[in-house]
Amino acid sequence: MGLLMAFSSFPHLFVEPMSQITAAWFPEGMAIDSAGTITNSFGYWNGSWVMYVTIGVFAAPLLWLLIVMRRPQKVKQFNIVFAAERPDRPETTHYAYNFFAPYRKALGFLGGPAVENVWKGVAGLTETLSSSFRRIYTGNGQTYMIHIILLLTLSYFVMRGLS
Repeated sequence: MGLLMAFSSFPHLFVEPMSQITAAWFPEGMAIDSAGTITNSFGYWNGSWVMYVTIGVFAAPLLWLLIVMRRPQKVKQFNIVFAAERPDRPETTHYAYNFFAPYRKALGFLGGPAVENVWKGVAGLTETLSSSFRRIYTGNGQTYMIHIILLLTLSYFVMRGLS
């Protein structure tokens, strides 16, 4: 990571040697000025400023946390507060706990056993169809070659019968 930051902060360390190496193939090449701005026929880029801003965006909050939060505290499972309410059971801290409650409340009768049975039927049909396709499309190259040969043979006889 430090090497990446060094190359981004001081791009001439990388660009000048690379420009000399690629000059034979790309005569336009890249030029770098004293401010670290790289220019070529496509435009310009200043990697130094990009890295300075990136460092500032991440280093400033880190320094603030290190200065303000000198003594971090250990947070236990129930030392969590959701909208001023403490969770009463461990499962309530999981994101999926009661996930569909708003839908059940809004849709009411659509969440009943009949709808669940329909979805179970759709899931079973999907499983049956996919297992059938798995028998045909096995991932074996020899099986695919047989499919191609059978398709070509069938196409030959169909085209022969049409003419």
